[in-house]
Amino acid sequence: MQVAGSSSLAHPSRTSGECGRRYGSRAKAVPGSHDVQVNGGADIARQFLNAGLIAEVRLHLVPVALGAGTPLFTGVSADLRLVQSDATNDASVTHLTYEVTRPATKA
Repeated sequence: MQVAGSSSLAHPSRTSGECGRRYGSRAKAVPGSHDVQVNGGADIARQFLNAGLIAEVRLHLVPVALGAGTPLFTGVSADLRLVQSDATNDASVTHLTYEVTRPATKA
């Protein structure tokens, strides 16, 4: 994970849940831009989604059967909603963009 003008903040070998909590709060504390890009597998993405730190999800789908993998949304908070905001494709990949929303909490 990187914030513009800073060094790397996250490492994919951290224990489950640790990155979303620790590095999410560090990213919020960086002065200036708060646009943060999270790169990693399903576990890292799930941690940041569950911590409420992701505003947009960009998926790049390539139709290749790999035979195994970790489902992205297994274990993600049930109140997470994705609203599709863009979709483009070419001969080898489909790019999907979603805005992440959650229901307003009741006071």
